[in-house]
Amino acid sequence: MVTLKKLSLNICVGESGDRLTRASKILEELTGQKPSVGHAQRTIRSFGIQRNEEISVFCSVRNILANDLLERALRIKEYRLPSKCFSEEGTFCFGIDEHIDLDGMKYDPNIGIFGMNFVVICGKSGTDNRVTKEEAIQWKCFLHLQRFLSTVTTRFDPCTGCEIPCTTHVTYPPEIVKEIDQSNMDNSVEKHRRHLCIGQTFSHTQWPKHIKNLHDGYIKELERILTEKQSDIGYSVKLTSAVVESKNDLKQTADWYLFPDQIKINNVTMKQIEPIIDKLFVKDQSVIEIKHKTKTIEQQLEENNNLPVFSEQITCERLQGLWVLVCCHNQRDQRCGVIGPILVDEIEKYIQKTDRVDNIHSLKISHIGGHRFAGNVIVYPSGTWYGRVLPCHIPLLIDAHVSSSSSNDLKEKLKPLLRGYLDTS
Repeated sequence: MVTLKKLSLNICVGESGDRLTRASKILEELTGQKPSVGHAQRTIRSFGIQRNEEISVFCSVRNILANDLLERALRIKEYRLPSKCFSEEGTFCFGIDEHIDLDGMKYDPNIGIFGMNFVVICGKSGTDNRVTKEEAIQWKCFLHLQRFLSTVTTRFDPCTGCEIPCTTHVTYPPEIVKEIDQSNMDNSVEKHRRHLCIGQTFSHTQWPKHIKNLHDGYIKELERILTEKQSDIGYSVKLTSAVVESKNDLKQTADWYLFPDQIKINNVTMKQIEPIIDKLFVKDQSVIEIKHKTKTIEQQLEENNNLPVFSEQITCERLQGLWVLVCCHNQRDQRCGVIGPILVDEIEKYIQKTDRVDNIHSLKISHIGGHRFAGNVIVYPSGTWYGRVLPCHIPLLIDAHVSSSSSNDLKEKLKPLLRGYLDTS
């Protein structure tokens, strides 16, 4: 049987410099890896190209991500490729004119629009693993038929009533859908009483498999201090990275987002990490008293308007409204890497549509556990975890945690997606 062995993506800009850098960012966003650079093999004076000049960027992907990208690219071509695209060895190539035609890609005026080429390398198992031109063409047609058949059987989502797959909202690639665990996910949340998100300007595609290995060493130092003080803290703290926009260019600094306290601590340097941990977690001097509380989190948030006080160099502010955190950690698991950004886009669209920009906020965060249940979403301040979230679910999920009059009825509809809660015992 013919299978996809490897998919190579290439953007040739014909020159070095800023355009090549911008093209590289596109491939990095698509694949989650740093592209390689291609050089000109000879001088072409009419095009202003010098021999050995950097003129293109390229990278190769395999497995789930390769199938996902190929599916998205072939949809643009409506699965129609001329026979001249196929080689006698079973490899085939095609191009698209604008990268923003790919599902999930948005236009960024700082980057522009680039075309790109896709090179599809097919293979077969067994001793004779050669693929002929005819077999590659048949395999491409099989992909189209498989895509068509997946839409024939009509099922309905128990939460929203949308068709499965939905014809109204964005859908996940079938290769990703079949990898999502459909088993029971009740109480699949690791116990923790606080969630600390470290906001830095790293893109989610730059996160390594373990965020402590980020090259600036900030989270590694933070994790070390939390581990050393674990016995003094007395409870588990969930630590994740978060993608934020920041005007601060200082190295080895970060903004801290602390949940369910709903506070943000700005521009924390590495030297300030330990005293802040002592104050917030060891001495429990925050908006919410985790260790000795006699009231619920919601009651404490309503009654306590006092923010923790730090040194003059550290500023603290209250996080207003609803915060929706979505796992987008591609290097840890491709399911979250593909699904997470789609969900964040859907959240942002719904926020804009309902004019709730000041009341609802989203964060792309790193691995939180249970990636087999992607898409994984956490809602604060309630600390509610959801799994297997689809774009169809986003309006229901947000309204359930914002609307006071009908929230119980809406949350009841979300029960099939419920993974668990923040530990408040």
